[in-house]
Amino acid sequence: MSDSGASVHPLDRLLTHAILDAWQGVDGALGASEVSDAVDAFVKLNGRRPESHFHRGFRDALFGRKTNAPPDLRNERWYWAGAVSGWARSESWEAIEQAWLTHGTVAGLGDGNDAASLLYAIHVARALTESGRARELPAFVTPRLAGRSREVYLLVLTAGTSLLREYDAGAAERLFRLLRKSESYFGDRRPGSDADTQTVRRRLAHCLRLLHQGAAAENLLRGILKRGPTPNVAAMVHADLGMLKGRFSLLDEIVIPDQPDDRDLVERLQAGEPDYRRAVSVPDIGYASHGHYCLGVLALADRTRPDARVGTAAGHLARAHAHIAASREYPATLRPRLDLYFGIAKAHAEQPGEIALAARLVESGLAGGAQVPRQFIRPMVNNLELVADTVERIAPTLLRLDKEEVVDALVETNWGHRSALL
Repeated sequence: MSDSGASVHPLDRLLTHAILDAWQGVDGALGASEVSDAVDAFVKLNGRRPESHFHRGFRDALFGRKTNAPPDLRNERWYWAGAVSGWARSESWEAIEQAWLTHGTVAGLGDGNDAASLLYAIHVARALTESGRARELPAFVTPRLAGRSREVYLLVLTAGTSLLREYDAGAAERLFRLLRKSESYFGDRRPGSDADTQTVRRRLAHCLRLLHQGAAAENLLRGILKRGPTPNVAAMVHADLGMLKGRFSLLDEIVIPDQPDDRDLVERLQAGEPDYRRAVSVPDIGYASHGHYCLGVLALADRTRPDARVGTAAGHLARAHAHIAASREYPATLRPRLDLYFGIAKAHAEQPGEIALAARLVESGLAGGAQVPRQFIRPMVNNLELVADTVERIAPTLLRLDKEEVVDALVETNWGHRSALL
């Protein structure tokens, strides 16, 4: 863990490996009783050195012995550092969680003040996330620790991101603010690249957007742009700004309305259109995917531009689909909707190969629960009929939408003329 700036003496490493070899039953290793005697002798000979007590805690945790920390605070701290390290080695996360709950010395390992904290607090932080206590990380991890340990910094960033994806914006905000405060402790040992700190700012802005603090979110995002981010980061920030202008908290809120005369979605997307266009100027599809999705839905939904909208929509949605469909970062309802919208746009092509792909996308979207807006039902069915058996495959799912337009469209198809289902 060189990022923390802490180091371990070679003798400590030798004894640690001896304990591990005995625990794992490595051929030629010391037996359990022998290594236990060696640990006790080592501590006795180096009793005034706090780090020596690490090995007693490490041994006790690995071999399931009753924990017996020394009374001296510094020695006790290193003993518990060894114990949590041993439990982490055996993935006994519940044991670490219980130690954190019941022993103030373990809870204090998150202060970032010494090597015991910088090297071993990561195990307590990981145990909290493994035990479903990620929301409580700010009660353990201090800004000083997160600022001096890259491992801890990245763990908190990952935990905050997971909470944000679960829409727990309040808990996620606390973790991202902790990371913001940690920046004052970076010194020469930066926990990550500038991209990491920019990611923290973006995700904190997402939290604020979900918490309806739009002005604060916009200030954060514009602050990133002033710092001269990479083009990829700038693309994501511009898409975020566009969503703020349209009053969208999430991509999942961008849904084409069932009534074609409902202009609210189009007007909200148009409010952020210049920002989405800045976002898609980046060639990296992954970073520009949010901008492409917004522009694709806008082109598909805007009935005032009928000639250009379908081709434009297909182009943007293809780029959004290339990234979003392969990622697990998005809500479960977004992927089916993207499949459906992309399929609707592709269905307007007259190439059989394109329509076959459109049919598969529409099937996938419908199977995932996406709803076809009324205005697209008839043209979509008419175009998909150009590929044999397509209408027959999707008809039962379409009929479950319980829309009059579905029956009207299906009746006019060749399949509808001979269908007992209709």
